[in-house]
Amino acid sequence: KYGKEILKMGAQSVIISLGGDGAIYVDKKQSIKAVNPQGQVVNTVGSGDSTVAGMVAGLASGLSIQDAFKQAVASGTATAFDEDLATRDA
Repeated sequence: KYGKEILKMGAQSVIISLGGDGAIYVDKKQSIKAVNPQGQVVNTVGSGDSTVAGMVAGLASGLSIQDAFKQAVASGTATAFDEDLATRDA
């Protein structure tokens, strides 16, 4: 619901965090829900930034929206499971 409202305001796509329940990607053609991998949350600082970075990096490297979104959720979750920010090698 809120994702569609943000699209009406002019956004081309939206990622909505659901915290520990995952995230939702919405654009004019589709909506995709992703569930977080299971693990021990250590520190959520920077998780949203890592999610966005994972999405941008995935799209820039030619991944489909679905695969880029999976990478985005994995990146944000990896950050939450570590004391430091996630790196490409982590």
